[in-house]
Amino acid sequence: MALKIDHIDVNKVQGVLDDALIFEVEANEGRLVARVGSWVRDVTDSAVDALGEVRAVGEMRAVAYLGVAQYRADHKASQA
Repeated sequence: MALKIDHIDVNKVQGVLDDALIFEVEANEGRLVARVGSWVRDVTDSAVDALGEVRAVGEMRAVAYLGVAQYRADHKASQA
């Protein structure tokens, strides 16, 4: 399954994960927060500058995929 991105800019990514789960990453006051359904986590990425600011859509896409990876790792750990 995959992430289908419906909207992306330097402040927000919105889409659907695995054809069923609402996915969102939002930049807010230097924090990057990923949400998948009821799961919520802060995410960080080396693509983002030291101030936590996303300066390009490509950086936000990298943060979105990092959020998906963290969600999958947490979900897998909870199933073990």
